[in-house]
Amino acid sequence: MNRTEIEGTLRRGDCLLYLPKGVFGAIIKLKSWNNVGHVEVYTGEGKSVASRDGQGVGLYPWRDTDIAYVLRPTYPLDWTGFWRWFKTVNGQGYDWLGLLRFTWFKSIGTGDNDKMFCSEFATRAYRALCAHVFNDYQDADAVAPAQFLLSPNLIIIATAQSLR
Repeated sequence: MNRTEIEGTLRRGDCLLYLPKGVFGAIIKLKSWNNVGHVEVYTGEGKSVASRDGQGVGLYPWRDTDIAYVLRPTYPLDWTGFWRWFKTVNGQGYDWLGLLRFTWFKSIGTGDNDKMFCSEFATRAYRALCAHVFNDYQDADAVAPAQFLLSPNLIIIATAQSLR
């Protein structure tokens, strides 16, 4: 499939899971025992929201390279509530230190509420969307990208193999 065909299958709110890249991607892959290293939320019109490595929280052109899975929420989404929440976090930095929480030490917290790594951001984004991807008591700082595959409220609609 080419970019246009892939984008034609996407819906607002789809969860985009990516193959790991770089050193941190390799660490995430090793720790989570899965070939997923990054997560973003598709917002439509060729855009996604994410906390990207080295860039932080923002609205970005969606990436069609290195997609491992596309997941779709089973709940209706509250986009008004999401955009209200997004305005409060847009521009936050990438939380490199917080990434250690799920990659190495589950018991540590950074205490940094002004930075997020990708899966922490996506967990909070789906909560703002009222998507109930995880239990509300699941600490967003302890969620790895591959855990989105385990949510009963996200269904797999495409895999890397089906998108080739």
